[in-house]
Amino acid sequence: GGLLRPHGALLAAAACWGRGWRWAVAAFAPLALWSARNAYVSGSATAYVSNAKDQSDLLAAWSTLPAHALKLVGECLGRGVLGLPAGALAGLGGLVLLLVCVAGARALWRRGAEKPLLRSAGAYLVLLVLLHLVWRPWQSRYSLTVMPFVWILLLAAAEPLFDRRKAVAWALCGLLALPGLSRSLGYAFEGLAAPRVELWPRSAAWLRANVPAGERVTALEPYLLTLTTGREASFPLRAASRDAWLADLRARDARWVFLREREARNYLSADARELMRSFDAWAVAAPPLTLAFAD
Repeated sequence: GGLLRPHGALLAAAACWGRGWRWAVAAFAPLALWSARNAYVSGSATAYVSNAKDQSDLLAAWSTLPAHALKLVGECLGRGVLGLPAGALAGLGGLVLLLVCVAGARALWRRGAEKPLLRSAGAYLVLLVLLHLVWRPWQSRYSLTVMPFVWILLLAAAEPLFDRRKAVAWALCGLLALPGLSRSLGYAFEGLAAPRVELWPRSAAWLRANVPAGERVTALEPYLLTLTTGREASFPLRAASRDAWLADLRARDARWVFLREREARNYLSADARELMRSFDAWAVAAPPLTLAFAD
């Protein structure tokens, strides 16, 4: 159910602003179809909605939000867009880039022709900020969601310099792009040189061979399991005890449980970590569960 990223839904919502019902239908029809597919496969339209409480616990500590917002600026703009190393340099670069983007937005707004684009872009960026204020982890790939808008605003801010000193303007744009471009090329060459890696190849092969196509697997990462095995999968439900959890499995005729070692996820809420600990403790080879395969 986690195959529908909230960023796509937010982009669709922002793109519809002021454009009428036809835009809304065109934007949301693919999302509705994909959500229906997720609900059919895993019982949830998207795991992000199902786990919204776990992702919003940060709001309980309002005093942490300003520092978290500054960190997001450094991680998204400083590291993700400019490719700067983590720390104070990324934070400073992110703040400078943010100011340049504000200048670019102001220039476009004064011009007037791009106001529908600016409204949608502004709404999308605000929605993204709200999303990441309640979602603690950050990975540089999340910057891809803002990259097109950042470059539009950068070029708009640099337009007066293009009119007067075109070579200098292009050189500055090239310097801005160089760190991120070099890292991206490095990842691309690394991907071409390295062999393709499959998640849990032996376990996935066993599940494909032994789990009938119509049966469902219970797992903490059902979307990854579905992608790698083609079998339906769903999250374990919260329960007060192992007996209650097993009774729920029987009621849903869930005969298969998939468990794997995972790294610590300290960004999750206490409730989510407790569910993971319970699942680890309950999904063991003790009656009535038996170990069918171990990798």
